[in-house]
Amino acid sequence: MLSTIILSLALSLSALSPSSPKQVGAGRPAAESRQKAPYTLRLSAIYEDNNSVFLQLSNGTVWRYVHNNPVKIGWLIGDEILIVNSTKDGWKLENSSYKGSAIVQFVRVANDLLPTIRNALEAGGKLILTDGSEWAISWWNRYQGQTWEWKPTDRILISPLEGPTQDKSHLLINLDRNMHYTPALLIRQ
Repeated sequence: MLSTIILSLALSLSALSPSSPKQVGAGRPAAESRQKAPYTLRLSAIYEDNNSVFLQLSNGTVWRYVHNNPVKIGWLIGDEILIVNSTKDGWKLENSSYKGSAIVQFVRVANDLLPTIRNALEAGGKLILTDGSEWAISWWNRYQGQTWEWKPTDRILISPLEGPTQDKSHLLINLDRNMHYTPALLIRQ
């Protein structure tokens, strides 16, 4: 009885807010959307709000598309997503399940699924995250990503570089240091 009242109240409240984003998109079959590696990112939700499309990834980050609307080019929930690099308009996300890319801008973290830095050692050359992983960063990439400025509690977004590779190279993006990023090698998980 109480659950019926709560459900009807929730449905009536959702009908009162026409400006709230609506979820769109379907999913790929389960066999195509299984996790392949620990840091594989999946498209977990697609929302439309007025003329904007928002993508939520499996790590809780939310992105707004700038170029190449992912809904119109066939992206589906469960697709494997790679964060490739930054561009002058935002970040390039590649869909390795469907083949296609979109330029997006980072909006926010929807939930707290991202690891944070536990220790930054060797002038930013070695990072230990709260998920227990350890990362090695070359001297050149330390310079490019300004990792000597990365501090404990900074939130780190992790993306495989070109799909899960045998050399375990990933892109680490620091959400708390102006989205500075660097390639890194996973040395211990």
